[in-house]
Amino acid sequence: MERKYIIIGVLLLVGVGVFFLVQRNDATDTENKTAQKSDVPSLSVPKQLVLKSVRIDRVNLAKPGYVVIRGMADGKLSQILEVSPLLPAGASSDITIDLLEAPPDNVSVIAVAYEDDGDGGFNPTFDARVVVDEQILAVNVETGTKIPNDVFLPEGVAGAQKDAAVTVTYTDQGYTPATVTIQKGQTVSFVNNSSVPMWTASNPHPAHTILPTFDQFKGSEPGSVYQYTFDQVGTWRYHDHINPSFGGVVIVTEAEGDPTDEEDIWSVSAVPQLEKNADGYMPTDPDTFATLANNPDVTMVNVHIPYEGQIAGTDLSVPYNKTEELLASLPKDKNAPVAVYCRSGGMSAVAARALVAAGYTNVYDLSGGMIAFEKSGNTLIR
Repeated sequence: MERKYIIIGVLLLVGVGVFFLVQRNDATDTENKTAQKSDVPSLSVPKQLVLKSVRIDRVNLAKPGYVVIRGMADGKLSQILEVSPLLPAGASSDITIDLLEAPPDNVSVIAVAYEDDGDGGFNPTFDARVVVDEQILAVNVETGTKIPNDVFLPEGVAGAQKDAAVTVTYTDQGYTPATVTIQKGQTVSFVNNSSVPMWTASNPHPAHTILPTFDQFKGSEPGSVYQYTFDQVGTWRYHDHINPSFGGVVIVTEAEGDPTDEEDIWSVSAVPQLEKNADGYMPTDPDTFATLANNPDVTMVNVHIPYEGQIAGTDLSVPYNKTEELLASLPKDKNAPVAVYCRSGGMSAVAARALVAAGYTNVYDLSGGMIAFEKSGNTLIR
């Protein structure tokens, strides 16, 4: 009898031991799962009205990276508005990202998590968007909702190309044809037949603001195709963001029968005709120059080096002493209006004389440069 009680006691002790061991293992598994869950990248953004800054509650990154604030218009990505400082791996809380200016009314604001490629500086071509369970870590700041992955796909990805009305070929000499005319709703294919990456984007460089959704947002390798469907009527100038001396024009009309020949495109009567100086170009006061900057028919060129800011509406930035690059980037129609400027007026005068010598008949030069422009009450983009 006594032996029976001893056996029962031993069994009870073993049972209790097994019970506590199982409980301990379960607790350890729970702790591990919790730890693993906390290591999963995440982005928490409170719903907010964006004026001059964006608040991020918390971001958790597996590697050092960034929170990138960018626009979205008509369901398509537009320009990058601002980028956070480089954030460490792990959790970061209570981040405020200040914007240079409030986004336009027609642009929604989204926050996107990126991982740094190791160089410590943000580059949309090389830094990768963070993906969790096949979902890009991106949030609409104004609604708090997730952004679908297809928003981030370029229109010209392989297997998803549309029938294009026009094909523009990009070579080591630039875009051909440089000017095309299509109807609203039609698609243009940009085929990279060069030996280098292509990054097609709307003017001006580097902001890409005249048609912010018309932007590859990263370079594409030789042999690739980028497509864009134009749903707004207008004259849309563009360039290669990697080599901004190369550019072109897409003219979007409402219906058939609109002008297609370059000599019919540029309306000289649409710009002021000023008195030309002895060198054949038109010195222009700041207020008149500001009206030219707002005219889509005028090619606005910043020729100052080094870069010290620009006027809103600038289409190109080409050094004043690189005449061949400047000529290659301008409309082939020598009657097309071209406006040049620099910091004080000296460099732009050199560029203006070079344009006149090349045969351009409507060349405007900002008298006194950006200094005079700013003193007259106009603002610069720095």
